[in-house]
Amino acid sequence: MIEEEDFQKIGRSYRAQTSTGNDVSEPPKSPFVSLVEKVKKFEDAVPDRFRTKPGPVSRLIPRMTQPKSPFLRTKMRTKSFKIPTTEEREEQMLAALEPFKAKPVDRKILESEAPIGVPKAKKLDITIPMSPALTKRRPAPPREPTPPPIIKANPIRHFAPFQPVIEHRLIQPDDFALPGEQISLHKMREFEDALRRKEEEERKARQFSAQPLPDDAPDPLPIPYERPLTNPQPFHLETEVRGLMYQLSLEEKIEREVKEEIAAKTFLANPMPLLEPFVPKRSDKPPTEVEPLTLYTDIRAEERRAYEESRKMREAMEEEERERMRLEEEEREKAEVKRLREQQVHHANPVRHYPGIVINPSHKKLTQPESPMIGNKRRTREMPKYGQQDD
Repeated sequence: MIEEEDFQKIGRSYRAQTSTGNDVSEPPKSPFVSLVEKVKKFEDAVPDRFRTKPGPVSRLIPRMTQPKSPFLRTKMRTKSFKIPTTEEREEQMLAALEPFKAKPVDRKILESEAPIGVPKAKKLDITIPMSPALTKRRPAPPREPTPPPIIKANPIRHFAPFQPVIEHRLIQPDDFALPGEQISLHKMREFEDALRRKEEEERKARQFSAQPLPDDAPDPLPIPYERPLTNPQPFHLETEVRGLMYQLSLEEKIEREVKEEIAAKTFLANPMPLLEPFVPKRSDKPPTEVEPLTLYTDIRAEERRAYEESRKMREAMEEEERERMRLEEEEREKAEVKRLREQQVHHANPVRHYPGIVINPSHKKLTQPESPMIGNKRRTREMPKYGQQDD
C-alpha cells in the first residue's frame, strides 16, 4: 500500500528535476522491483488487526470410523418394468406344458427273470464266404465278310492309238555375259599375279650371292687442287654513308637555330594605334535605396520564444494532469482500503428457517425373501410335486 511519505518523496524528486532543467516528461529512473517483492511488501504492510488468527485446537481423540449403510432413495423409486425371477420363469414354463397322465409301472417286468413281451433274439448262421458273381465284357460278334464291289463302267471306245506329233527344232542360244564374270576374271588375274610375285621372291631368296672380301690396301687420295691467292678489292661501308648524312643534317640544324636566336633578340615595336581618347559616360541608374535588414537569427529567436512559451504551457498542463491523476489515485486507493476493511469485518449469517420434514407411512407390503432354488435344491423340491401328479 502506498503511504503519504512515498508521494512526498515523488514530489521532491520532481521539483529537483524541474529546478535543474531536466525534461519532466521522462519519469525518474528507479531500480527494477519484481512482482513477488511488491506482494511481499504489501503483505508486510498489512496491520495485525486485519490478519487472521488460528482457531482453537480441537482436543478430540480420533477413533475408528464406524461403517454405516447409506440410506439410498433409489430403492423407493417406482420401477418402469419388472424382470421375472428364475422361479417365475420356471412356473410359467410348467404352466405352458400340456397335462399328461403316466401309466403305472408293471412290477412283472422288473421282477421276471426272462424278458416279457419281447421275443428272444435268434442267432444267425455263420456267414459262408462266396466268390462274387462278377460279369466280364462279352466280345463283339464277328462281322460278315464284305462282298467284292461290282464296278459298272462304260465300255471303252475303239480309236486309233495316240501318236504324239513332235516338232524337231534346233535352238541356238545367244551369247551372254554375266556381270560377275568380269569381277571373277579380275580377281583371278590378281591372284595369279600375286602368286607369280611370291614365287619370284622365293626364287631370289633361294639364290646365294656372297659378298667380295674386303681390300686391305688404302684408297688412293685425290690430287690436291691449288687455289689462287685472294686479291682484296676496295669497298664502302653503310655506316660511313649514314655518318656522313648525320653530319650534314646536324650542321643544317645548328645554322637554323643560330638564325632563329638572332631573330628573337632583335626588338621590333608595333606602331601606335590611332584611336579616340576614352571619355567616361554618366550612369543613368538610380541610386541604391537602403532598406532595413531582417536577419534570420531574429526570426529563429522569435520562433524559439514562442516554442518555449508553448512548451511551458504544455508542461504546466501535464503537471496539472499528473497531479489530478495522483489525487484520483489516492482517493481510489483510500476507497479500496476502506472497502477491503469493511469486507474483512466478520458478520454472522442469520439462522435460516426451513420447512420441517414430514415423514408419511408407506402403504407398500414388505418384501418376502425367497430362495431362488438353484441347482439341486430346486430339483429335490420339484420331484415330490411330480410324484403327487402321477398319483
